[in-house]
Amino acid sequence: MYKKITRDRNFILLNINALLVLVSYATAFLLGFYMIPYVKIIRTAFLFLSIILLLKEYPSDLFKYNSLHQNKVIWIILLLFLTTFLSGNIIFSINRTFTFVVPFVYIFFNVKLLVKKYGQKLTLIAFCSSMNYIYLIPIISFFLSGGNLGLNNIYGSAEDGFIFVSNHFGWSSAIFLLTAMDYHFNFRPEGFRKKLLILFGLISMYLLLISGSRSALLSVGLAAIFFFLYNKKANTVSKLVLVLMIFAFTTFYIGVESSALNERYDVSIEQAEEGESRLVMMNAGLELFSRDPTNWIFGLGLFNYDVFENKNILESYHNSYFEILFGGGVFIFLLFFIVFVYQPLKNYFLYFKNNFLIIFPIMIIPFFESNLTGGQFLFYPWFIFSILFSVKRFKPKLVNNNLIHQNSPQRESNNYC
Repeated sequence: MYKKITRDRNFILLNINALLVLVSYATAFLLGFYMIPYVKIIRTAFLFLSIILLLKEYPSDLFKYNSLHQNKVIWIILLLFLTTFLSGNIIFSINRTFTFVVPFVYIFFNVKLLVKKYGQKLTLIAFCSSMNYIYLIPIISFFLSGGNLGLNNIYGSAEDGFIFVSNHFGWSSAIFLLTAMDYHFNFRPEGFRKKLLILFGLISMYLLLISGSRSALLSVGLAAIFFFLYNKKANTVSKLVLVLMIFAFTTFYIGVESSALNERYDVSIEQAEEGESRLVMMNAGLELFSRDPTNWIFGLGLFNYDVFENKNILESYHNSYFEILFGGGVFIFLLFFIVFVYQPLKNYFLYFKNNFLIIFPIMIIPFFESNLTGGQFLFYPWFIFSILFSVKRFKPKLVNNNLIHQNSPQRESNNYC
C-alpha cells in the first residue's frame, strides 16, 4: 500500500509543487531576483496543470462529503476574500489572497482524496518521507555553495554566498530532522535510506544550531521533549543517545563566543528591552482595533500593510496568525484557529503524540514568519500536515474495510506497510 501512494500521480504532483517553491528561492539567489517573476509563471502554470489533473480523477461524491472541516474551510476562504475590499490597495490585497487561496484549495482537496484512498496515517508517513527529501535540498546546498563543518555562525552577514538564507537552513534542518525521525520510527527503512537519515540527521542538528533560527530551535526542542516522554517505538537507550547528542551539540556551541546561539541570545535580550519587531506590529494592530471596535469584526483587510504608518521595522506582520487576526478580524481568526491549530493539536494529542513530531515546526514557525502565500518557504508542508492532522474519521461507506482499520487509532499501528 505504501508503494501505491508514492506512485500516485496526485501525490507526486503535490510534492513537485512543494519542490518548485524551493527551486524558486534557489533560482533567485543563484541567478538574481529579476528571475522571480519568470519562475513564478512556471510555478503557477504547473499548479494549474496539477489542479486540472486532480479534477479529472476526483470522485463527485467526495466534493459533497463534509470531511476535513470542509464547510469551515469554505467560509474562511469566502470571508477572507471579502476582507480584501477593506484594504487601501485592493488590487494588491486580492492578488495576494489568490496566491493563498488557489494553492491552499488544491492542497485541501488533494489531501482529502489521498486520505480517502490510502488512509490518514499512511498518507502522513508518505508526506514525512517526501518532505524529508525535499527539505534535504537546502542542507545539501549549504555545502555546495561554500559551507563547511568549521563554521559556527551563518546568521546575518555570514550567510552571504549561500543559495538560501540562515532561517531557511534552520527551518529545513528542523523539517528534515523531525520527518527523518517520524519516517524512521513509523516505517523502519533499511539500506541507503537509513544511512541517509542518520548522516544528514546529524548534519541537520549542526546546521540548525549555526543558523540561529529561534523558531526552528524552539520547534526541535519541544519535539525532543515529546519524543523522550511519549515515543513508544524507541527504546530508552535510543532516547538517551539522542538527548545527549542534542545536549552535547548545544553545549559546545554555547561555549563558542561567536556562535549563532550566543548572538541570537544577545539579540533576544536586546529585543526584549527595546521591543521585538513582531510584537511592535502586534501592538500597532491592537491600537488600530482599539480606535475603531468594528475592526475586531471586519479586520483591516487581508495583506493590508498601508494601515501602518511606521514601516521602518517590518514591512509586514512576519506572523501568519497575526496576518489572519488583523487582516480578517476575530471571527475569521477563530475559524482559522479551530481548523488549523486547535483541531490538529487535539487530534495529535489524542492519536499521534506517540508516533509523530512534525507538528511542532508546522505550528510554531508560522508564528514567526508570514507564510500565507503559495510561494512562501513552508507553505506546502504547513498546510499539508495541518490538514492531515485535522482529519475527521471517514465514514465506513466511503472507504473499504482495509482503510477503516488504518484510520482506527486502536489498529492503525500495524496496517500501513
